[in-house]
Amino acid sequence: STANFTSYTNRDFTYDDLKRLSKLCKKLDSKGCKFMLSNSNSEEVLKIFSNNSWKVFEIEANRSINSDSKKRTGHSELLIRNY
Repeated sequence: STANFTSYTNRDFTYDDLKRLSKLCKKLDSKGCKFMLSNSNSEEVLKIFSNNSWKVFEIEANRSINSDSKKRTGHSELLIRNY
């Protein structure tokens, strides 16, 4: 049953992971690849991804994964793209 679902992995996505992701995006950008990603709206994500020419937007994302439908709420995320 998925009623007890809490995460996709037992490993946290760390600040170092964010830096690695940013490095990969820079590599893709330098090769002319277009990318778009979303991540949580946090100071760390904003700091890492806003210091270049990429576009960073704050968006509202609905969450439908809570087992209690009354607790399903909107959540602010950052949408980052290089085009």
